[in-house]
Amino acid sequence: MISVFMPVYNGERYIGEAIQSIVNQTYTEFELLIVDDASTDGTVGIISQWVRKDRRIRAFYLPHVGAVHARNFALNQVNQRHRYLMNHDSDDISFPDKFRTLVEFLESHPSIAVVGCFADYIDAQGHFLRELKLITQPEEFRQNYHVVNSLINSAALIRRTVFAAVGNYRDEYNSVDDYDFFARTLMAGFDLANVPQKLHKIRLHPQSMGSTRLQLQERLAEKVREKLRNYARAAAVLA
Repeated sequence: MISVFMPVYNGERYIGEAIQSIVNQTYTEFELLIVDDASTDGTVGIISQWVRKDRRIRAFYLPHVGAVHARNFALNQVNQRHRYLMNHDSDDISFPDKFRTLVEFLESHPSIAVVGCFADYIDAQGHFLRELKLITQPEEFRQNYHVVNSLINSAALIRRTVFAAVGNYRDEYNSVDDYDFFARTLMAGFDLANVPQKLHKIRLHPQSMGSTRLQLQERLAEKVREKLRNYARAAAVLA
């Protein structure tokens, strides 16, 4: 079974569609934990409606602590019997077969710790922008992950054992905490992969693309890349 966690702050415009895409999954053995980070718009009302409609959905309400703390809070609430975890952004959309495809992949590839997928970029209105194809094989991740993050955080299915080994998300890498987490996963010796199928939609809108936000992301991403380069150099020496 899967535990899906969804932090949200002022997400009334998109969160309903994001939740609907999860409820519509052909793989039905999941729970959805929504963590509201003190939204001031109509987000709470939308969440409440969904909680009443679907027993698999639980909601938590925090003071304004930030997305990383909200994610880590959710990790502490998930069903301890569930083997797989997924962080789902409140403005993204999952294709109906995403959960089933990723679960079946991990079940048939026990050496893989995290699996993602290809995606479409969409605009604020949901219109197609472009396709995103990524590397797929574990050896490609080991060779290229220091260049670019090749996993979509909102589309990645993660074995619970990874969190036990490498820890939770880190606030000092806020806005690229997923890249930092997957980098630590790789450096801990776990294998990463993507299935070569489009199973996800990434929404691009003004709130996700501000210039200040993008500059901060790039600075923090470079810190992660430097850690990975140092790791690769050390591994080469040991080899």
